[in-house]
Amino acid sequence: MSSLTERSALGAGLVAADALPGVLVVGQSLYESLLSGLSSPAPECLVAQDWPGAREQLTRQWVGVLVVDTRVPLSPGWVQELTQRWPDVRGLLVLNEAPEGESEHAAAMVRGGDSDVALPEAFQRLFRQHLPWTLVRAVEHAQQHYWLERETRRLRAEQALSQPVVQARLAAHRQQLQQSRGFERIIRLPGSPLDGLCHLAARIAGFDVPVLVTGESGTGKELMARAIHSASLRSEMPFLALDCGAVSDELLESELFGHCKGAFTGASAHRIGMLERAQQGTLLLDEIGDASPAFQLRLLRFLQEGEIRPVGTNTVRQLDVRVIAATHRDLAAEVAAGRFREDLYHRLNVATVALPALRERPEDIPSLAEALLMQLASRHGVRVSGFGPGVLDCLSAQPWSGNVRELENQITRMLMMTTGATIGLELLPEALRTPPHAGMFREEPYREEYREEPCRKERGREGWGCDGWGCEERSKWPVRREAGGAARSDIRAEQTDGGLGAVPGEHCVRDSLRQSHPASTTAPAATLREQIELLETRCLLDALTRHAGNKTRAAEELGLSRIGLRAKLKRYGIDYGIEGGDAAGPSDAT
Repeated sequence: MSSLTERSALGAGLVAADALPGVLVVGQSLYESLLSGLSSPAPECLVAQDWPGAREQLTRQWVGVLVVDTRVPLSPGWVQELTQRWPDVRGLLVLNEAPEGESEHAAAMVRGGDSDVALPEAFQRLFRQHLPWTLVRAVEHAQQHYWLERETRRLRAEQALSQPVVQARLAAHRQQLQQSRGFERIIRLPGSPLDGLCHLAARIAGFDVPVLVTGESGTGKELMARAIHSASLRSEMPFLALDCGAVSDELLESELFGHCKGAFTGASAHRIGMLERAQQGTLLLDEIGDASPAFQLRLLRFLQEGEIRPVGTNTVRQLDVRVIAATHRDLAAEVAAGRFREDLYHRLNVATVALPALRERPEDIPSLAEALLMQLASRHGVRVSGFGPGVLDCLSAQPWSGNVRELENQITRMLMMTTGATIGLELLPEALRTPPHAGMFREEPYREEYREEPCRKERGREGWGCDGWGCEERSKWPVRREAGGAARSDIRAEQTDGGLGAVPGEHCVRDSLRQSHPASTTAPAATLREQIELLETRCLLDALTRHAGNKTRAAEELGLSRIGLRAKLKRYGIDYGIEGGDAAGPSDAT
């Protein structure tokens, strides 16, 4: 049966895909001998008395094995016809046991008298005296061989047809994987400070140089490093991350460079370092600013020479690894302080990506919060549709000192408490429901708070006025100093016409609010960040004023710790002129 006939029979469902082909026997006596030896279930057996009959059976039926009796005379040229039209058919020649010359004569008679034509290699010779068991086994083996060859051809054809489809799917999957780990995963709005930074990082990714990623804790430094790796030529190679601040100095070298068995106590087996595992890929060294001087020296040699030497061995190995370092510290200041090697800093600082804090891109908070909510809901199996009214406004108004990590933790807490389809405002903590600067501009007189306060001369400490409002010392307010140390004259408090103490910068804040009022068509004179800083400065000074400089009480009112309040005062340059402690309020006097 030809291959076309076979495919037609299979396509029409006439035979099963795992069915075996039929057996065609040329010779009646041999046919009967074969039937007597076959067991059930037996393959389909066909019989023909000569070659024309065999040709007709081969054309109409699916035949995989041809058994030829040498006692039956065949037409000249049947071997060539069989080889050309049915090359896949396996053949069996049944010969009489005779001397070699007579066997060759019988084979020549099978070839139709044409001694120049060789029998196909697929033909197997059998002797009649071994029938029927050898014939039965030979037929079964020939059928299996035929089926295996057919399956091999089918699989090769399917592979050839499916190869373009598989390659297209792999390319699509690879692109989707790169997008899921690339800059598309970094959520930001057009015009956001992070948007331009991502474009810069995408250009840096194409250059095979070290990258230094800086930013506060929780800003997504590892996410940016993964995006750079995915956009680089090493995207299909490994990406590994090592937290230099979480591993002790003794184990850091072993973790990075590897060690041999017996190199130190507890080294019971050989260990491949992360640099070697990241061969031709990317290694992220997180919190590189916390690394020890000894480790910095080993890392510097690798960056210069591309060589490592595992702990406990003298073997030097050449590696090709791209290094991305991340830190929340100011490495330039660390270099100036002598805590970080200057040469290593210059090796790492080939390309720098400085991530902004979340408070510096408040326009991204709504989109970021919604994306985090969907991710967390899918991870924990909670069905929510989004945030309720007012929630995103409250989230956007917060400074988020912990950046994206703090925002994610807050959304997780709300997700755990929700019982409805949306995250409502009632799930927000009380501190987050009220905007951080609400109620800052209450027109309350503070004259009575200071009427009974002793002056600076009586208390023996600087920063406070005397009993009378006309005292010169009373009118002196704290001075906000710039980075260069110069005092800002517009921060010094002044007496208002009504005799009320004015908070430093109050006129600037009020002017900004008046300009940004909806009824006004004038654009704000200051940026949103500057206005927020002015408002937060006013809030801090309000609290300190109400509590007569008692930082403990002011911190409790603001919901801050004493350390947090000191940090904010230091950040805004607020100096009350008190060295070594807080001013004591009325209740603190002894």
